[in-house]
Amino acid sequence: MRIIAHSKAGLSTWVYLEPLRILMDLGEGCNDTLEGHALGVREVLLSHSHQDHWAGLIALMAGRTVELFGRKRPLAPLRILYPKASPMLEELFRFLGYDTPELDKLVQLQPMEPGQQVQCLFRPDVTITAVRVHHMEHELCLGYRLDQART
Repeated sequence: MRIIAHSKAGLSTWVYLEPLRILMDLGEGCNDTLEGHALGVREVLLSHSHQDHWAGLIALMAGRTVELFGRKRPLAPLRILYPKASPMLEELFRFLGYDTPELDKLVQLQPMEPGQQVQCLFRPDVTITAVRVHHMEHELCLGYRLDQART
C-alpha cells in the first residue's frame, strides 16, 4: 500500500491512502503535492475542525470544478466524512456551496458519529468506522479505522 503523508503542526496535516483513494484530513498544500492524484480522491475523512486539517479542501474543490464544468469531464462525487454537528465544518460546507456551482454534483457530505460505519466507495471490501478521539474539549473529534474483509 502506498501512503503519502505530510504533517506540520498548526499548518497542514494530511494522509493519502493511494490504493483506497482516501485522503485523511486535507491540509493546505495537499493538492500541489498530490498533483494528478488529487482528482482520483474518492473520499475525504475529516477528523476535526482545526484549519490545518481542512484548508486544502477549497483548492481540491476548485480543481474538481474545473474538471467537471471546464472540460466537461465526468467525475465521481467526492464523499466527505466529518464529525457530526461540527459548527465550523458545517459553515465551511455552506461557504463551498456559495462558491461552487452545483456542489451536490461534486460532493456527498456524510456526518459521522463514533461507531458509525460506511463502506469505502472505491473498495467495497473495506469498512470505515468512526472512532472518538480526544483532541478538542467542546467538539467531537474522530479518528477512522479501516478494516478489510478477508475472503
